[in-house]
Amino acid sequence: SQSGPAPTPVLALQDLSPDLNHNGIPEEVRLLEAYGDWEVQFWEGEELIKRESPGVYLCTLEGKDYILRRHVEEHQDSFLYSYSVSDFSGEFEETYQWNDCSFDLNFAAPFHGEFIPEDIAAHVEELNALLAHSVLLSEKDGELVPEYPQPETLEWLDRFPENPALLKQGCSILMKQGRYAAALQVLETIDPRHVLADCRYEAADCLRALGRFRESVEAYAEAARLSPNFAHAWHTRIFIAHYAPDIDAEGLANVIQEWRAACPPPPPTPPKWLDRVKDPDKKLRIGLFSPGFNMHPVGWMASRSLWFLSKLPDCELYFYALSPGLNRHDPVRSRCKAAAARWIDVSSWSPDKLYRSALHDRLDIAVDLAGHGEGCVLPLFARRIAPVQVKWVGGLFNTTGEPNMDYLLSDRLETPEGCDAAYTEKLVRLPYSYISYHPADFGDTDREPDLPAPAVSCDAAPSPATDGTDAERPEKNAPPIRFASFNNIYKVNESIVSVWADILRRVPESTLLLKGNLLQHEEVQERIRRLFAACGVSADRLELEGPSNYAELMRTYRRVDIALDTWPYTGGLTTLEALWMGVPVITTPGPSFAGRHALSHLCNLGLDSLVAKDFAEYVSIAVSLAGNRALLRDLRVLLPYSVLTSPIVRHEQLAADLHTAFRAMWERHCAGLPPVAMSFEQPSPIPEIFAPFLGNSGEKNAPGENRP
Repeated sequence: SQSGPAPTPVLALQDLSPDLNHNGIPEEVRLLEAYGDWEVQFWEGEELIKRESPGVYLCTLEGKDYILRRHVEEHQDSFLYSYSVSDFSGEFEETYQWNDCSFDLNFAAPFHGEFIPEDIAAHVEELNALLAHSVLLSEKDGELVPEYPQPETLEWLDRFPENPALLKQGCSILMKQGRYAAALQVLETIDPRHVLADCRYEAADCLRALGRFRESVEAYAEAARLSPNFAHAWHTRIFIAHYAPDIDAEGLANVIQEWRAACPPPPPTPPKWLDRVKDPDKKLRIGLFSPGFNMHPVGWMASRSLWFLSKLPDCELYFYALSPGLNRHDPVRSRCKAAAARWIDVSSWSPDKLYRSALHDRLDIAVDLAGHGEGCVLPLFARRIAPVQVKWVGGLFNTTGEPNMDYLLSDRLETPEGCDAAYTEKLVRLPYSYISYHPADFGDTDREPDLPAPAVSCDAAPSPATDGTDAERPEKNAPPIRFASFNNIYKVNESIVSVWADILRRVPESTLLLKGNLLQHEEVQERIRRLFAACGVSADRLELEGPSNYAELMRTYRRVDIALDTWPYTGGLTTLEALWMGVPVITTPGPSFAGRHALSHLCNLGLDSLVAKDFAEYVSIAVSLAGNRALLRDLRVLLPYSVLTSPIVRHEQLAADLHTAFRAMWERHCAGLPPVAMSFEQPSPIPEIFAPFLGNSGEKNAPGENRP
């Protein structure tokens, strides 16, 4: 049971670093204090490539206190994953393992990592209960040594019904195993007097995974109310509400308004700190904040246009990377770095440090590419970190609801005329799409398999539902139509399942392939089967596949005839990937920005005929398309061409349009005018400076280190 706060370490870790390095630990490993806990960071030059926060548990067993600390995971085959168990008697004694050796942090004496203090050995059963998810203790040659099992069951939780911290830990283990119903049951056994905000947050996560979206939304609200400083719960609540099929546009607006009412605005930035030279022609310093400057939807849909924008002499881009980016061979991250006048890895920074740094950098325009999602920095924008603040791609599924967000970059399809009142920001409608898509690549590295190329000629085009090996098969012998959706499984709900089930019933022998990370768990698969069974579709019509690497995911489209979009949260990058691989996507718009992603992409490719006005038309389009094998064969070839010749891959055009929009925003600021909605009907001229990087058929690679 919890016996009070963990004791303060005798020595600060940063003071230990020289001694640790003296004992042979490489300079790449830096130790520091973080938020009252300890953290281990791995650095490569000036870039943080890995970080871990070891968990600390203080437990009392038979009146005696013990500290249990989880060590960081294995890194580059040298930093060992382990637990150490220490007797706490007024001083903090801890063990770090390094190359099969351990050192007492107080350097009283080094000893082998298998050593367990004798007085702790008397409590093996209790310690095993506390450590069961990663390590158990067993006897070997007269000594207790750690082992690393993968427990299939957690019956030991029943022996500690009055330990809320332990029950919460057990819940986390169950969730990692995909046992969400069991995790939820554990959380519900916790004494209400000990319910913590993060317990309700995890309950909300379980409810979401179980498809109980309305209950999930309310559980996130409970978590936020239990802890006034738990802002993350409010942000997640807003995000997840957009998955719920029974929350309409008015309901979504209410959810956002509840957040604004519950979270008073932070202290505003003093105006003098935002003073800038009001020159409409000055070189603009534009700050970009995102966790997605890597192989991430933000990276795929923004990095190329930002690279072109960085070539303009009157712009300089400051990238604030909110995630460390653990793949050093990531071509998207390299492209973003090439575009940066300044690149800052802020993934380990506190909000206050990031706020002060952004103000110190004297940004003219700050652009948020996180929204209410991963890496949320809206509290910084609420205080204001630049004279002009803009929301763009990344966590962009509706208005942010933040009054200090001046503009939101969109297009006429995502935000049609007449919806402005639903946004706290002023809408800036670009002439084409608000993103530019570049089909994924992995640069010159062989760390990932080569990506499959889409069919680009009639001779090479595979027939529907094949891998290209039997393209000459007559239609009468063709396999059944395979529909598919590779969207996040959270987007699959009873409303859209009823539509898909209707399609499967109307197309004899057809199947539906669903693929995603959560589908590796049997419990999630069973939820999907139950939804379809309730609509009269048997399990043998479904193919449920777990995750795979990106290249394999793209190859899977070769087995697909028609992609079915989700609702009310539609597919963004997923839609573009299917089209690039020659697979048509059928969609119908939802009630928010998130509900019009696929519509925007399809219409920008001239594929308006795949956009249904309602569910009935959605079914009609799918059934009609499934009955036209010749058209599907043609689309396998033509859709990649549609992508390549559409505005959606004209990165230089989006860069020019962004430049025009940013200049218009800045000019209004210099004139002392408030933000105003803007709609650009005509594309901006392509700057001559882009010419060296363009060929007759569009973009080409820039030489050397400036490769976009």
